[in-house]
Amino acid sequence: MKKTYILLTLLAVALATGLLFVSCDTESKPESKSSGPDSALNGTWVNEGGGIVKFDNGNFQFESSDGTPMDKGTYTTSGSTLTMTITHVWGESCYVGGTEPVGGPEWYTKADLKATGFTDEDLNTIFVTRSITYSVSGNTLTFGDMILTKQQ
Repeated sequence: MKKTYILLTLLAVALATGLLFVSCDTESKPESKSSGPDSALNGTWVNEGGGIVKFDNGNFQFESSDGTPMDKGTYTTSGSTLTMTITHVWGESCYVGGTEPVGGPEWYTKADLKATGFTDEDLNTIFVTRSITYSVSGNTLTFGDMILTKQQ
């Protein structure tokens, strides 16, 4: 389980890092989106490594391949940009500065973890807001440089 979390954490870090370096294709024009999150994202998306991302009208959740929650938060879309803010981490799936999970099988906010003694420096590496270029074509979500498939 810890290896799965580490792999998914690396995936999340890669996504977050990729968010900083991904740019729009200068030859294509982003579609005009209505206000609010892009409804084409709604659903459950899986990458080839089995990591799961669930989108639901402005809320998202990352899960391991076995469905164990990892983190969740809110998202917005504008054109081809997806902006995600992590608001909660699953205690058993989150490791901050150590080898033990931060808590039990429940959701924790930044304030919850700060109250238990974690520093802002530690928590600011987890509770982040990042923007990434995305596109949806049928059952395929291109998310930065990753490709995910919609589960039916």
